[in-house]
Amino acid sequence: MVKSKLLKVKKWVDLNEAASRLSIALNEPVNALDLLELALDGELVLSVKFPFDKKYVAKKMWEIHTPMGERMRKLFSFSCFFSGKDENDVNYIEKENEYLIAKHKEFLEKSHGCELSEEQKTFDYYCNSVQMVEWKYGEIDYLEEQIYELSMLGSESIDIMWLIQANKNKEMDELTNLDGVILRDNDGILYNLQEKFDEKYINKNRDDEALDPLDKLNKIFKLNGSHYFPAGGLPSGCEIGMSPANMSKFEARLSEDESAFSESQLLTVIGAVLKEITTSEARKWTQGDLASRIDDKKMANLSERVINGVFANANKHLKSIN
Repeated sequence: MVKSKLLKVKKWVDLNEAASRLSIALNEPVNALDLLELALDGELVLSVKFPFDKKYVAKKMWEIHTPMGERMRKLFSFSCFFSGKDENDVNYIEKENEYLIAKHKEFLEKSHGCELSEEQKTFDYYCNSVQMVEWKYGEIDYLEEQIYELSMLGSESIDIMWLIQANKNKEMDELTNLDGVILRDNDGILYNLQEKFDEKYINKNRDDEALDPLDKLNKIFKLNGSHYFPAGGLPSGCEIGMSPANMSKFEARLSEDESAFSESQLLTVIGAVLKEITTSEARKWTQGDLASRIDDKKMANLSERVINGVFANANKHLKSIN
C-alpha cells in the first residue's frame, strides 16, 4: 500500500479514496464499482460507517454446531408434541428411528454428485459427525462503535447488489434475507443489526397495568428485545468504504504472485548492491548516476526522485542490520 502517515491513524476511507489509493498501489485503474463487485465475490472486505448523530442497537450472534442426529431427534420430538404422540409410547423409538433413517436417505440424495467416502455415507457418520449450523443470539444492546465490517452473510449483501445495479443504471428485483444485517467488529464478533417495530404495534401489545412504578420506568428506558426485529437493510445515512488495514491486506494478496520476497529482503539487496557498485575500483558509481540511468529507462512510477528515495531507505535499512 502507498505509504501514508494519515492512513496509519484513519479507521475508514470512503470507496472513492480507497479506489484511488489502490489504483496507485496496484499501478492500474480501480474504481468504486470494482470494489463493490469484488466485495460481493468475497475478494475484499468493506466497512460501513454509521451517522454520528444516531444510536443503533444490535444483538451479538454466533454459530452453534449440533450433531445431525441430536437435532433431528429434537425436531421429531417437537412434531410429536403437536400431534399428541407420547415419548413413552412403545412405538416412539421405532418411529423416531424411521424418521432418522428417512432424513439420512434425504442427505444422501442431496449429496449425490459429491465425493463422499464410504464412511461419510454411513448412518452413524450422518448422526454424529454431520453438523447442523444455526445462529445463536445474545441480548439486545447499543452498538458501541461507529464503524463495522460488512460480513456479507446477511442482507447487507443485498444493499451492495443494489448499489452495483444502481451504478449501472439497472433495475433490481426486491430481495429479502431473513437473517437481517450482520456486522463484524475488529475482534471478529458478529452483530445482528436490529430495527424497532412500529410504536402502534408496540403500544397495542403493551400490558402495563400490573407493573409497579419501577418496572414501568425500566420498561420505558430499558431496551426490550421483543420490540425489535432483524433490520432488512443498512439504515439511511450510512456510508460504505474500507478500513486501511483491509486495503493493505487486499493489495498484499494481489502482490503475492508478483514477488516472493519481503520488503525487508528487497531493501537489503538494493542496499548491498549500492554498497558494492559505489565502491568499485573499476568505476565508482554515485547514487545520483544510478538514479539517472534508471530514470532514463522511463519505467512506470519510477522517477529519479522516487529512485533516490528508495536508495535512501535501502541504505538506512542496511545500516540498521549491520
